[in-house]
Amino acid sequence: MDEGALCALVPRVLAGLVRRGEDFDAAEDALQEALLEALRVWPQHPPRDPRAWLATVATR
Repeated sequence: MDEGALCALVPRVLAGLVRRGEDFDAAEDALQEALLEALRVWPQHPPRDPRAWLATVATR
């Protein structure tokens, strides 16, 4: 996935986390951690649905 496509997902995933009841700052932190995990995992194992993957990892 290219950087532009990944950047386009960030606002959508962040909004979803906040809608689920996360405090905005906590949601931002969780998403940042998920993005770091994506940088580590995705080169070898790209997800079928990157948005869902980020949202799932951010809620852990």
